[in-house]
Amino acid sequence: MPSQATRSAAVLDREEEALDARQTSNRPITVDGIEPQPSTGDIAVLAYLLWEQRGCPIGSPEEDWLKAEEQLRAELAAQTE
Repeated sequence: MPSQATRSAAVLDREEEALDARQTSNRPITVDGIEPQPSTGDIAVLAYLLWEQRGCPIGSPEEDWLKAEEQLRAELAAQTE
């Protein structure tokens, strides 16, 4: 049976791996020959801010999501030029 210290180290390792995965998933996706894409996290944050700017209306969340996605893609494209 593993000791408490061994189990604690294993839990910390898994937590660290999960944190690394989350940080990696928020980076723009870049593939040779394809323009970089904004991360889902960045789109979500900007969409929320756009929704707030519109007065937090009920319904049509895709409007803010698509506008945020378009805006971030344009910013990334401008950075790579």
